[in-house]
Formats: sequence, C-alpha cells, structure tokens
Amino acid sequence: MNADRSHFSNDDVAGKKTHQLYQTWNGSAWVNNNQSDYTYDADGNETQEINQTWKGSGWVNNYRRSKTWQRQINDVAVGGSEISSGYRLSDNYPNPFNPKTDFGFRIVDFGLVTVRVYDVMGKVVSTIVNEFKYPGEYQVSWDASNMPSGVYYYRLQTQKFTETKKMILLR
Repeated sequence: MNADRSHFSNDDVAGKKTHQLYQTWNGSAWVNNNQSDYTYDADGNETQEINQTWKGSGWVNNYRRSKTWQRQINDVAVGGSEISSGYRLSDNYPNPFNPKTDFGFRIVDFGLVTVRVYDVMGKVVSTIVNEFKYPGEYQVSWDASNMPSGVYYYRLQTQKFTETKKMILLR
C-alpha cells in the first residue's frame, strides 16, 4: 500500500512554514519525494519557493518561484498635515491656455486608465492616456495647436473613479 505524508517546519517568528518535505511509503520505509523551502518579506508575504526532487542519493533543483508584493500607501503626512492618497484629477495649468496645458492625476489601484478631452458638444477630440497603470501620480500635457478656441473638458476615468474638469483654449 502506498501512502504520502508531508512534514512542515515553522522556523520563522510568525509561524510561517519555511520548509516542507514530501515522502511516500513504499511498503517498508518512507522515501523522500520532494521538498520546498520558503522565504518571506517583512510583511509576512511569501517571496520565494525553491522546490527540489530526491534523485536516489541527493536533491536536484526542480524550480524556483519568486513573488513580488507592492505595499499600498493609504495616507502620507507632510509637514504635520495629512494628505489623502485617493483618486484625484488636478486643475490644468495654465488656464486659459494657448496652445499647451499640463495637469496631473493620481490613481490608487492598478487598472485601465483613460484621460480624454471633449469639446462642448461631448465629442472626444483627443485621447491622452488609454493604458494600464500602476497606482501613483502622473503628469500629462495636451497640445491643442490644431483646435479652435473654446471650452473643453478633460476626464480621468478608471474602473472605480471618474472626474471631469473644464479648461479654456484662448487664442
């Protein structure tokens, strides 16, 4: 009768498994099958697994799996005041402008981000950003050299957030 068993070693301070040994019963003895060693970051997230297979008289490397974790920062204190790290679409500068303007935005989740410019009739006249982005702050520019004077709207849109602001192109 064949049977399998696993042994865990919890050697780190947080009680996480750092070593796992798999063995199979061959009818008369437990025989090594494979083993894994684990490492963790300061937040307790598994960062690496190294797996080895028993080959007669020694261990042979099977694979190494590495994981990367990002820490989300929710609030930042600057000079004694707290700044929220929520989504944000900044005012463009300068406003009115001719022919270029700049503005920034902040996102807090990874995902598809679009920044589009609309005329007063709601028609898209420019797509400035249309790509997946990581959480963070970004700066963009819009060159309206080929556009007539008038009021335009720029919109930041993600899966969880939408905001629109007005800007004026004055020639």
